[in-house]
Amino acid sequence: MDDHVKTVLEEEVRYILAAYGTAGNVRKGLDRLLENRDDAIYARMLWLMASLRMDSVGAKGLWKQVVDHREEMAEKFGRSVRLGVALHDWLLADGSFLKVAKLVDMERFDRISRSAVTDGLTGIYNASFLRKSLVYELDRVRRYGGTFSIVFYDLDDFKAFNDTHGHLAGDAALRQFGLVLARSKRSTDIPGRYGGEEFLLIFPGVDYGAALEAAERIRAIVETTDIDVGGEHLRITVSGGVATYPEDGDTPADLIACADRALYRAKGTGKNRIYGCREKI
Repeated sequence: MDDHVKTVLEEEVRYILAAYGTAGNVRKGLDRLLENRDDAIYARMLWLMASLRMDSVGAKGLWKQVVDHREEMAEKFGRSVRLGVALHDWLLADGSFLKVAKLVDMERFDRISRSAVTDGLTGIYNASFLRKSLVYELDRVRRYGGTFSIVFYDLDDFKAFNDTHGHLAGDAALRQFGLVLARSKRSTDIPGRYGGEEFLLIFPGVDYGAALEAAERIRAIVETTDIDVGGEHLRITVSGGVATYPEDGDTPADLIACADRALYRAKGTGKNRIYGCREKI
């Protein structure tokens, strides 16, 4: 359970850095939390997100309750809930931590927060957030070492699918693929819609071979997943291109271009397959 709570907080750190950016010592401090992976993250994040001072032991216990509360909220709402929303909802409900309670429309706050970084149709991250995340991840590995990979996906024959089955079916296909990405990712992975029928998945800390395997697993899931449109069960396939830092590029533009070329090869050799910048599965 401790590892799960820490992983949730580390995911929130990455979200804050990518979505809002920070400058100077604040950014350096958050980066160190990700590098050190020690219990300092509990107290530091509590201060950052709620201006509450507490030692690491007490903060760890509080975060366990907040993470449980977030899961309960998500189940009740039928959708994901940001950690900051769950934290403040829990603090307001408890009452003992906040001397001056404020009436907050938490659902509206959550909706506004999510809309800034998520794609309206699929519910996963939008292109702006993906670009910021890619820059952040590149900056992180340049300073601290390591690697990361990206997968550039494109739904096969999407225009023909739209023309044959209609735009509602096309939207359903996009939503379904977004759902597959969301369900298949690790907590640290960053999936998003890059534009149209193009999607990008960022794999922090994942090397080339592991990224190829993960991309192929997702492709296979899509191939066998029904898209329910008005009682009709449709299917679509996806192709993808994989690129890894630093071998396949040392800038966001270079990595995207390399993954795009690999995707083009996958499309040109039959579709419904994954190519890497250096090899094919």
